[in-house]
This record gives sequence, structure tokens and C-alpha cells, in this order.
Amino acid sequence: VNLLYQPIRNTAFHAGFARYFQTPDFLTGSPQSFQLFQNTTAAISPGGTQSYPEKDYYWAAGVLHQFGSHLTVTENASFRLSQDLIDLGQFGFIPIFVPFNYQNGRIWGSQFSATYNWENLTVRGNFTYSEAQGNNVVSGQYNFSPEEVAYIAHHYIFLDHSQQYTASGGITYNWREWLFSVTGTYGSGLRAGFANTDELGENFQIDLALEKGWQVPNLGDVKTRVVLVNATDNINELRNGTGIGIFQPGYGPRRTVYGGITVPLPPIRASNGIP
Repeated sequence: VNLLYQPIRNTAFHAGFARYFQTPDFLTGSPQSFQLFQNTTAAISPGGTQSYPEKDYYWAAGVLHQFGSHLTVTENASFRLSQDLIDLGQFGFIPIFVPFNYQNGRIWGSQFSATYNWENLTVRGNFTYSEAQGNNVVSGQYNFSPEEVAYIAHHYIFLDHSQQYTASGGITYNWREWLFSVTGTYGSGLRAGFANTDELGENFQIDLALEKGWQVPNLGDVKTRVVLVNATDNINELRNGTGIGIFQPGYGPRRTVYGGITVPLPPIRASNGIP
């Protein structure tokens, strides 16, 4: 159910509610796989191997306002309640995704966005606050230590992909056949530690890009592009090998240069009288 209300030409409000479900993904790990290890030394510890479908109640509301013909600002907020919340973890030193369920989940947040356009210049920015939590593991308990299972049964914990504050922005400028761009991202840090009770450090990255178009005979508009990723060469630790479903450390990219070329495909010509 969705509602849209536009009281004046440059302002619009929206609100909605959705009731839906989603099924677990067994592409890399399935209940049948665990049965192969029964009555062996590699049998799993006690705990349900069958994951459950997730049921969700989702609410969202927001507003969009245009300041003149150049600046657009939006604010959106959402709240979700989940039963049998599905999560994925890379349990063990072999990074195979395995689904499991929290009995209850609650996810909420807010996003502010602004975009400014003036002739060949575009400036955009986003800021997001979010919380994602679950409690009481009801399937896949064999993936957790007994201490974590007991703690999560009585506490809401942050999900491993939860990051409280996220921001991004960018500037692009067209000058003749050239396109210049600067983009940046910021994160307050993902979860780590016992039952995801710790938080890693902030991560920050700036990328630079330059693109040029060329008119090539028999090919058309060919574009060449050079991108400098992580221009400041920050060491962004995204995972430290601890936390639920995390057994290996992970980092963002170091300073890297990429080059690319885009060549348009020729049009498909009709044959045998077919238009």
C-alpha cells in the first residue's frame, strides 16, 4: 500500500506499507549437505540445520522538495520488523555462505540526499543512519559458540553488515568532450568481536576519474576513461576476522589505477524484409 501527496508543485510526500516474505538461499550450503556427515567425526554440533522463510512488515515515509530549478532534497525513513530474520555468515576458514535465522529482527534508519545541477556541474551527497538488529538464533546454532547462542537469546545484537553512519558524495563536471569526477565514501565501521558487540574503525575513500569522448569513423562515439581508486591510499579495515559469520579479515582497495574504453556496438540491420 502506497500513498503519494503533492500539496504544491515542488513538494511531494509519500508513505507506504508492505507485508512480504523471503526464502533462505541454499546455493552454497543446504540442509542435505549436513546429512552427509551424520555418524562421522565431522558431524555438526546440536542445532537446527533447516532455515525458515523470513516474514517482514515494512513501513516507509519520506518527502521530496525542489528549491528552484537546481537543488533537489529528499528525506526518507523506514522501519522493518522481521520474524525469522535471515542472515548469512561465512562460517569457518573456507568462505562458504551459510544461512541462519534470528527469531526476531528490527531494522530502521533514515536517509538524507541532496542533488545540485547547474549547467555542466552536478553535485550530490547522501547521509544515512541505520540500525539492524536481531535476537535469539533459531537455526544454524552449530555455527556459533555456546556462549554466543546464550547471549543472543536474551539480547538484541547488531547484524554483521550493520554500519551506523554512512555518507557518500560526488562532483562531476562536463567540459567539451571531457568529464571530470570526484567521489567519496565514508563509513562509521562494521561490527566485530563477541556477538558483534565491538565496532571497527571508520573507513574513508576518495576516487578520481577522467573521461574523454572521441568521434571515430565507422565506430561512432568512443569513450576512454581513467579512474584512480582510493587516491589517498587509506588502509580501510572492513573485517578483522572476528564477529558473527566472519573468520577472515577483509580490507578495502588500496590506491589503484584502472583504464577502460567503451566502443558502441553497430546497429542491427534488418534482413529478409523484417523491419
